[in-house]
Amino acid sequence: MHVSTLMEDKVRMDKMLSARRIMAISPHPDDSEIIAGGFLFKAVMGGASVRLLVVTDGSKGTRKKGENMAEKRKMEQLESAEILGIGDVKFLGIGDTYTPPPRELLDILLPEMRDFSPDLVITNDPFLRYEVHPDHINVGLAVMQSVLFFEFPNIGNGEVKSSAPSLALSPSDEPNVFINIDNEFNIKLNALREHRSQKLDLNWITDLSRYYGRYANSVYAEAFRYLYPHELHLSINHE
Repeated sequence: MHVSTLMEDKVRMDKMLSARRIMAISPHPDDSEIIAGGFLFKAVMGGASVRLLVVTDGSKGTRKKGENMAEKRKMEQLESAEILGIGDVKFLGIGDTYTPPPRELLDILLPEMRDFSPDLVITNDPFLRYEVHPDHINVGLAVMQSVLFFEFPNIGNGEVKSSAPSLALSPSDEPNVFINIDNEFNIKLNALREHRSQKLDLNWITDLSRYYGRYANSVYAEAFRYLYPHELHLSINHE
């Protein structure tokens, strides 16, 4: 992970913290809480409008053959979101592990994004090293493409009512924003505990949050790769 110079990008951090309309797009129930539960709670408490969009039904999130988890995971997600103060939750219900390719998924996500008109979108980083889960790869890429094409009315459906949002990806191998979540960390853990069916390793999440805290001058932090829309196409670093 390269953080030596990225830690100093205070402008990106300030823009992320000042976002007033935030859309978190989650491949499965629990993903948004894992990567951004503290930030989302901080944003809600600061008066931001937050919409959580859950792409798949999470039905395959079990090691028991034949068990369908869709309804259970939906209820867990609603309970978790309530703890974070998020009342605006939408489920797309796509089958777990069956997200369509990014260009097809873009046609689903882009109108959802335009409808909410966020100034910040949060999702998983599809370029995370060794990431192979098809839902994480396809959702991440489709979200990035939706941000890129947000202002182009001849691509996809939905009325363009605002400028393209910025994007925050996590977990990322190259974060450039570290958000202090000392005051929000226990709420994040409580929200994650609602995903009982997943038996999440909260000790690992705690250790990771402490590690990121080193770069935020805090005990606990969340890390993101914050990108402006223009950085999603032909953004060549020549340094």
